[in-house]
Amino acid sequence: GLPGYLSSRLLTGMVVGLQRPDETGMREILGKMADDRSISLTPGAKSYVLHRCGRSIGDLLALADRLEAAIPPESRRVGLQLLRRVISYD
Repeated sequence: GLPGYLSSRLLTGMVVGLQRPDETGMREILGKMADDRSISLTPGAKSYVLHRCGRSIGDLLALADRLEAAIPPESRRVGLQLLRRVISYD
């Protein structure tokens, strides 16, 4: 493990418990990830992602990366057709 002086310092710090976000939180995270990549997701596309993809932030990040790579530069809007195609490659 850690040397005694390090573990005692770590134990005196604040402890924060993290929980998985609920559906509202996941929707907000998905929206932020899309905005950061200048991707516009239709409301139907957002619902599709939230009901069919994994429930972790890592899953959403991986999907956002795949979408960014799959979208033509001239169009940054993602609808269900493109989304289904990208997800089906999993």
